[in-house]
Amino acid sequence: MSVSNRERFEHNLVVAKQGDASAMLEVSASYMLGTGVLVNLKESFGWCKEAAEQGNTTAQLFLGYMFLYGLGTPPDKLRADLWFNRASSDIESNTQIQSALIKYGFIKEVSGNNSGLLYKRQANGVDRAAWLSLESDPVTGRREFLSVPPYIESVQEAVAWKNSRRL
Repeated sequence: MSVSNRERFEHNLVVAKQGDASAMLEVSASYMLGTGVLVNLKESFGWCKEAAEQGNTTAQLFLGYMFLYGLGTPPDKLRADLWFNRASSDIESNTQIQSALIKYGFIKEVSGNNSGLLYKRQANGVDRAAWLSLESDPVTGRREFLSVPPYIESVQEAVAWKNSRRL
């Protein structure tokens, strides 16, 4: 017997209320996508924030996007960057996070090489934002995750843009 989306949502909600960050993220995604429950971006934001504050890296990235695009909260680029940076140390090493971001339509990988990856967010088929993930410390594997203009098409172009901003 298969479980309905509503039953899955109700189960995740019970577990989330007990403090499970993964269940909180699932509840957030359900509210965002309307899976088993009506779309409610404020509820989605609240559950995502709870999971992010508990250290769930995927939730930290989702929260960054929610702040960036004003989903369930007023847009706030400063807070978006803060949450992107909190999650940045794990984004490259955790393919599950990348898969989730792509699955939920938050990003698409458009360019990559040994030094970094370029991701984009589309709306109505138009690139609206782009982010660059670069290795900033080869010893610890820590990554830098920063916003770049949406017209950027490659890691090399993004790095050149970043370096030109430092002058």
